Amino acid sequence: MVELELSGMAAKAKGVLEGRTAPLVGEAVLAILLGALLAMTAWKIFAPLPLPQGDAIASIAPVGSGSQTAMSVKSPFPKAEEAAMQTEDIAPDVAETALDLTLTGVWPAADKPSAIIRRPDGQQERFTLGDTIVRGVSLIAVYSDQVIIEQNGVRESLRFESKARVTQPENENRSEPPKPESQPTSGSGAVSIQNLQTAINLRPTRSEDGELVIAIYAGNDQQVFDRTGFQDGDVLKSINGAPAPTDPRALASLMNDITQSGNATITVERGGETKTVSLSLSGLGNER
Repeated sequence: MVELELSGMAAKAKGVLEGRTAPLVGEAVLAILLGALLAMTAWKIFAPLPLPQGDAIASIAPVGSGSQTAMSVKSPFPKAEEAAMQTEDIAPDVAETALDLTLTGVWPAADKPSAIIRRPDGQQERFTLGDTIVRGVSLIAVYSDQVIIEQNGVRESLRFESKARVTQPENENRSEPPKPESQPTSGSGAVSIQNLQTAINLRPTRSEDGELVIAIYAGNDQQVFDRTGFQDGDVLKSINGAPAPTDPRALASLMNDITQSGNATITVERGGETKTVSLSLSGLGNER
């Protein structure tokens, strides 16, 4: 009787163990499969890229010792790159124009450079990049001492320096006095407002306080400039009692008004002192 009971208990225990073992085996198999799947996925993600073969390797130019691989990259921002180059203020070496144009002021700003140019009709106007100065001639670049213009596809420079200021030939007699008709009569009032358009250049600069001001410099005719009473670096303060504008367009308009009126009283700052220069259509500049 006792043996039968023990046999029955053993059978029940075996059944219980078999029932519990089956799920454990299934879970183990599932864990192994998941581990293999994760390993394959990780290998695909982090596996190193294959090295180029054949023509792909041949297309890479060899680099010699101490040299760099030549690369040509097209800038996605050509306008910004051109503007950044202009901020270096290094003008290209191009021939000087023979056109009847006079540069009287420059604003080589990085955001919107401009220049004041006197045209053959005597009118001065502010021009920005791309503007047409006269037929077939447009403004291309602005620098501190010159501008670049384009005439029918050919680029030329328009400078502050006079085209007439050239080196005298070696075979020319340097002691020979100039012809009388080319000399202004002393004290005769040969300096006129019209002459000043070519004798004076205006350039924007910054004062010690960082304020934008307009400085006066000699233009194409140094002799006329010297007789006005101005000196290189004079800071323009007022014209006919009104504060001198720093906006190039307003300044160009004011200069045209002075030309038409025939007289002007200009106040400048020189070495910390205020100087006044009076100009008239037929009179010399008088400093006081």
